[in-house]
Amino acid sequence: MDIHYLNLTNGLEYLEEMKSRGISFSYIRIPSTVLEKNDWYRLFQCIPDDMLMHLAVGNSVYVYDCGCRRRASKTIFFGIPVIKHAIERLWHDDFFENQHSLPLRLKKIKQCPTTMQCERIFQEVFCYSAGCDTKRLGDIKAKYTYFKRFLPPQQVSVYVYGVSRQTDHDGDREHFKQILNSGGCDEIFA
Repeated sequence: MDIHYLNLTNGLEYLEEMKSRGISFSYIRIPSTVLEKNDWYRLFQCIPDDMLMHLAVGNSVYVYDCGCRRRASKTIFFGIPVIKHAIERLWHDDFFENQHSLPLRLKKIKQCPTTMQCERIFQEVFCYSAGCDTKRLGDIKAKYTYFKRFLPPQQVSVYVYGVSRQTDHDGDREHFKQILNSGGCDEIFA
């Protein structure tokens, strides 16, 4: 089953297309500023429980967003691969090695993360190390590992994909209000 999420706010540009194709969708909010600030804890807090459940039972999840001055938003080309890597590690590794790596601090996000970058972010957030915020770590780790119990026996991958295109309306609140007010949300809130 395919599940669709529009990332607020720029992802609203896909609203009319979703409606015209008869595709049901939900909303998600993964701000690009979370990535720009290297706030990895907050990135993982942004993922709603229903999305984790869909991923756990093997559904394909598509997240739609629009990039500012580029074809792909940071959330799509950087955030989604990091989230996918972390979920696959949490759900498919039987144990965590207490490895210590230097925290990953990205100055500018310009390309898709490498597997090494995804792993370093995973290590920073989910593996206990000196100076880590054990309360936040425990909360996030508990949230993600809870859904592991719903995995089908043979599932080894998480099916989460990003869909993106460029927008000329980044930060244009009136544009997005107009999309919603032009009948774009009639059936959403019914």
